[in-house]
Amino acid sequence: MAMCRSGLLLHLNAKSSNCVARKPKDDARYRLNVFVVEDNCWQGKCSVQPAIEPENISRHAVDTINGVMWVALGSILGGTARFWLSGFVARRVGETFPWGTVVVNVSGAFLLGMLAASAASHGIFAAVKPWQFAAIGILGTYTTVSSFSLQTLALARDGEMMRAAGNMVLSLSLCLLAVTGGFAAGLRAFG
Repeated sequence: MAMCRSGLLLHLNAKSSNCVARKPKDDARYRLNVFVVEDNCWQGKCSVQPAIEPENISRHAVDTINGVMWVALGSILGGTARFWLSGFVARRVGETFPWGTVVVNVSGAFLLGMLAASAASHGIFAAVKPWQFAAIGILGTYTTVSSFSLQTLALARDGEMMRAAGNMVLSLSLCLLAVTGGFAAGLRAFG
């Protein structure tokens, strides 16, 4: 038997390689032990692969919850760090130009480059949990494309076209240089 994308179970006739569609039973155990059929089944060529076994489904659920936990913990740290550093820079330099967001995004790009170099060198960040915690959790909430976009729009709407363009060019250029520099530094440090 196999399951097509339409949700119908298929009986596979081993002698003729023909598929016959029928509706699935409501028994959950029955539905977990079906097979996945590729799209060419309707052409008379069935390619049948075993579906995920029930114990693998529960393992996947645990891994997903575990990943969400690591990302959430990292997010607390990253969001707090962004709030603190962005505010600190804004208080020191002023808010006529979004320097706080630039500093946060550039430093985050540098750190992400270092983490990527560690992962590429099969270091600690090549593992799933440290990457989820640091790269996705901490740096994903530390850096901010949405604030950059909103601040650029605000500059443009206020008629500050040169500052808006400067923010785009400066942020993109510095972030690309920072991630490249971070990756190079990470290769030296980790690799």
